[in-house]
Amino acid sequence: NGRFRTVTQQNSNTDSVNFFASAAVRVKEPVALITDWTGQDLNVGLSITPFRKFPIYLNPALIDVTRNAGDGIRFSMSAGARRG
Repeated sequence: NGRFRTVTQQNSNTDSVNFFASAAVRVKEPVALITDWTGQDLNVGLSITPFRKFPIYLNPALIDVTRNAGDGIRFSMSAGARRG
């Protein structure tokens, strides 16, 4: 569907092949560093579990660190909880 093409390729409707990847590395419990390449954007964030006995996750991230999308660097924050 072209989702992983660069912005230039999307704007010119150019069909192409691109790659995407992600990696996560535990820095020190309870923090993991996460990087994600979407084909046009490099995103860098953290996954933090601040409370040992309460299963909540906080995920702050910087989106489009390489500024390829044209919108500049953006901040994203999400949170989640685990059942069980």
